[in-house]
Amino acid sequence: MPALPDPNRPNNEVGGFWSDLDPTHSTTSPAAPGSGVYTGILSDGTNNYLFVDYENVVLFGTTTPQTFETVIQLGATEHIWNEYGHVSDNNNTTGVIIGAENRDGTSGVDQYYNPGIDVSGGTTTGSVPADGSEYEVLLSGPTAGGSVSIDYDATALKPGTYTETANLTSDVTPGVTQVTTQLTATKAPSHGHGHGH
Repeated sequence: MPALPDPNRPNNEVGGFWSDLDPTHSTTSPAAPGSGVYTGILSDGTNNYLFVDYENVVLFGTTTPQTFETVIQLGATEHIWNEYGHVSDNNNTTGVIIGAENRDGTSGVDQYYNPGIDVSGGTTTGSVPADGSEYEVLLSGPTAGGSVSIDYDATALKPGTYTETANLTSDVTPGVTQVTTQLTATKAPSHGHGHGH
C-alpha cells in the first residue's frame, strides 16, 4: 500500500489503523465475545459524534489484537480523532497506514506507515501510537485563489451586446460560483455564391 498522500483512489480517507483487519476472529477463533467493530452516534447535548470502535480485532491470519476507535464530530463543523487502546504491527506483510488524506489525494500525512510486501523498496516510517494516545486530524477548507477556464461557443439571432451569466456548482467548494460576462455578437461574414452557365 502506498504512503499518504497518494492521488490514486481511494482518497478522502482517515486511517485509524488501515490494514487487513479480520473482525470474524480474535485471539481465539471464532472471535471472542465482545470483540468486533462497533458503531454508534453519541451526543454531548450540543454536538453529535460518530464512533467507529475496533475492539480486539486481529490482523488477518494472526492472533494480534488491535483496539482503537475513530471519532467524527458531525455537522457543519467536523472534527476527527483517532484514539488508541492498543495497536501493534509485528511485521505485518499486508501493510499498515495510520494517517489521513484529503479529497483528491494532494495533501495527507502518515503517523505510521508500513508499506508491506506490495511496495517494492518501501520503508516503514513513524511509530505505532502508544496505548491511550489520541491524534486529531486537522481539517481546513479549500484555499482561495484557484481558477478554472471553460471554453464555449455562443451564437445570437442578431448582432448586439449581451450579458451572459455562468453558474458553477461543485462538491469541492460551497455554494454557487457565478461569473457574468459581456458578449458582443457581430454579423457573420457573407459568402458570395456564383452561378455557372
